[in-house]
Amino acid sequence: MTITNRQNTKASRLLTKHDLFEYFYTKNLKPYYVFHKYTADPLVVKKITEYLKKQKSPKFSFLDIGCGDGELTLPIVKQLKNLDPSLNISIYAMEPSKSMMANFKNKVKMDNDILKGCETHFFEIGLTKERRLSNIFKRKKFDFILTVFVLFWIDDWSDALNQMFEVLTPNGKICIISLSRDFAKEYANFRAKLFSIAHQFTGYRQEFAEDMEEILKEKNISWESDVLPFKIQHKELFTNEFNEKFQVEEISEKSKNLIEFMTRFPWDNLLESQKQQIINTISAYNFNQDTICLKILWIYKEGEYGRS
Repeated sequence: MTITNRQNTKASRLLTKHDLFEYFYTKNLKPYYVFHKYTADPLVVKKITEYLKKQKSPKFSFLDIGCGDGELTLPIVKQLKNLDPSLNISIYAMEPSKSMMANFKNKVKMDNDILKGCETHFFEIGLTKERRLSNIFKRKKFDFILTVFVLFWIDDWSDALNQMFEVLTPNGKICIISLSRDFAKEYANFRAKLFSIAHQFTGYRQEFAEDMEEILKEKNISWESDVLPFKIQHKELFTNEFNEKFQVEEISEKSKNLIEFMTRFPWDNLLESQKQQIINTISAYNFNQDTICLKILWIYKEGEYGRS
């Protein structure tokens, strides 16, 4: 899919979440891997593995909603199998991006032992109101449901929770991971500002774990949370061009890609005024305080999830 460069507000308004998803997940997402793979992902894998290994059952079912190319699913399962080779894991991987799902399947093919003894199912679909999880999986129930950095792509978070509870076992747990707004506030405000500039016309906003917590409170659902702070050197991600003021046309392709990842918006579809605002915001940011916090929400009680 090609998103044309029409420098007017009408073009920006026309970009739906579906448009944005198609744009980002049909292109090379190298900035994502630079940004997270060697920083956040190992911490997330460790935390989830620590929780799952405490479960006494010799078998369990694992649903990963928005699994991507398996960048978290596979190392989690691998670590669990290393701890207990006899563990029987049923993996259900959901991902609407064809390219990401293809990469996931290729990883499994290249390493036949990675999922040895596991029952694996792939679903090239996303979580929507129209296509309910209970209809997709029929009578299947899951002991563990994981969703990481998926909140932005979900329009109705309350309905998404309802759907997850409908396919959760009585003693199961839902794990939702997103950026934290309350911890490492300087960085959170920085990301939120970039996001608001880019989405001036779409009305979309940066998703934070605390927004989901508000919904959990309203629905009387119990949860616990873990905060995962980690350091990242933005100076190594952005080129040195941000050390001084510069013009829009001077920005490198590498920095364009990273800005797209951070704002979830195509650079070429931004107005010139938006681009300059983003550049000014990045130039003014204190890159010496690069602590980022993720928040893990462990949701384990249905409460009043079924009420409107």
